[in-house]
Amino acid sequence: MNNQSTLPIILLGFQRSGTTVFAHKLSEAFGVDNGMFSVNGKLMYYLHRWLTMKDIGYRHLRVDEILFSLKRRVPGGIGVERYLYQVEKVLREVAIDVAEGYQGNELELGRRIVSESYKGFTRWGDKYNEYLQIFPYLNNVVPDAKYILMFRDPYDVASSVMEWEGDRPWRPISVTGNLKKWVSWHAEAIEQITALSKERYLVVEYQRLCEGIENDRLSNFIGIDIAPYLKELVPRRKRVSHPRLTQEVKEVWDKLQGMN
Repeated sequence: MNNQSTLPIILLGFQRSGTTVFAHKLSEAFGVDNGMFSVNGKLMYYLHRWLTMKDIGYRHLRVDEILFSLKRRVPGGIGVERYLYQVEKVLREVAIDVAEGYQGNELELGRRIVSESYKGFTRWGDKYNEYLQIFPYLNNVVPDAKYILMFRDPYDVASSVMEWEGDRPWRPISVTGNLKKWVSWHAEAIEQITALSKERYLVVEYQRLCEGIENDRLSNFIGIDIAPYLKELVPRRKRVSHPRLTQEVKEVWDKLQGMN
């Protein structure tokens, strides 16, 4: 196992696929040695949306909107207070630079913001479900990152999404709608992720994670013995037989199983 590995780890996965609970376990593991794994850190998603060449050209970077969004649902993880302090500091500095006529591009600024947001941590990582939608951007802003893609039985995902409480107006209300959304999030991302060298990504099924089957692969990939942090991780749903998958869903499911 490479215990010296400090490359950023980005956790990808569709909603209700076990990513949040696993992200908190990673946060515990990273925090032991003053690392930071942010749970729903969200920063790169907002940079992708708000930091564009047009914003730079107009000299008008709305970091106030980014900060409001970050604080609306505060990220989690050990060290999150320091992370948020550093995020706000660098965002305000960058906003002034842009207003004064910054001459670079959005990717250079994005790299600076991300680097300074996690500055001082021995290693870092982040999880946010919507990162699955912007993989090319992630790969440009954090070119040395390694990725864990977590997936879960699509029918279990659909059931969990429909039981989800809270203000989530983007949530499909039917099984069919959920399955189609599950396909749309995975299909393109699979092609993009598998274009990387194999040492840069790992694909893990949530059920196998809970059963402890993936402990060794994850530990070797991350560079931390992750097993002690996963002892109490159990699936909330038992394995059951589901209706036959449609061809569209089955194709994506088979690809994910083949990558696992």
